[in-house]
Amino acid sequence: MRQYPTAEIHIKEAIRLEPEEADYFGVWSFLYIQRRNWQQALQYARQGLSIDPENIDCLNYQTQCLLKLGRYQALEDNVLTTLAKDPENAYSHAVVGWARLEKGKHRQAKEHFGEALRLNPHLDFARQGMIESLKASNAFYRLFLNYFFWISKFQSQSQWGIIIGIYLLMSVVRRSAREFPILVPLVVILSLMIYLTWIIHPLFNLVLRLDKHSRHMLSPDETRGAHAVGLGLGAAILSVGLAFGLGLSDFLGLALLSATIIIPISTYYEIAPHKRKWVGIYTLILLILGGLSVASYWIAPQFNLAAGLYLVGIWTFGWVANYLIINKP
Repeated sequence: MRQYPTAEIHIKEAIRLEPEEADYFGVWSFLYIQRRNWQQALQYARQGLSIDPENIDCLNYQTQCLLKLGRYQALEDNVLTTLAKDPENAYSHAVVGWARLEKGKHRQAKEHFGEALRLNPHLDFARQGMIESLKASNAFYRLFLNYFFWISKFQSQSQWGIIIGIYLLMSVVRRSAREFPILVPLVVILSLMIYLTWIIHPLFNLVLRLDKHSRHMLSPDETRGAHAVGLGLGAAILSVGLAFGLGLSDFLGLALLSATIIIPISTYYEIAPHKRKWVGIYTLILLILGGLSVASYWIAPQFNLAAGLYLVGIWTFGWVANYLIINKP
């Protein structure tokens, strides 16, 4: 659990004791960046810069805030200043890389991430940025990346409002499709897009995993998540092929299980290790229920209790996944 209030108490006390220490304002700014309170974070970064205009941490945090607040002209000026002050600072190059990536300049972003990793090969902030810039070379992935960047500008309460709004919109469209069948394709497309928001990261990590020049960028957890998604989607596609190609409709249940169980499995590998215990237990329960529902259907082809519990469980996990992602450190 992130102890923001406690940390803020300590940093306020540090500033009271040493009010002319710019680094303390940098830490204060960083605390608000973690909360996605960009305006407040910008204020503290600028307070630090008023004490020390060359403070690299405050310059970097100011860059992040200006980007999220959409102040692009000030952002460009700040980027030039930051790199001029310390062109050999790996974190600065990584921050600039993320700024370029969010503005849709993935090629420029890749150059800055590459320089950051040259200066500090162990900087995970730059490694993650390099992975995203590599995936952003795909136009389809950029659609989702732009959505993730857009929603990240909001604080957690606003993000929940957006997600609930999307859910309500989907409910309205689904109900309308019952009366107006012309809307059915729209329902399918929207459902697929929502589904992909949960698995798009590991799915495209799988693409990188298959590229001998990019696979080394992935962490062990990212590799495991990519493999899980690949196996799940492969099993789902194979099951659909058996169901429609050979008329083995019993395999549709296995297709549904394979396509949906990868949501909690991939989430498990995306969240912090200290949060994984209960997600792992929940996923195991879902896997057991899903397996029982498929086996029961093969014995007696009818909807069963295990299937009902699995569907409720996987629907509930969609909200759990959103919570974990929104509160991801």
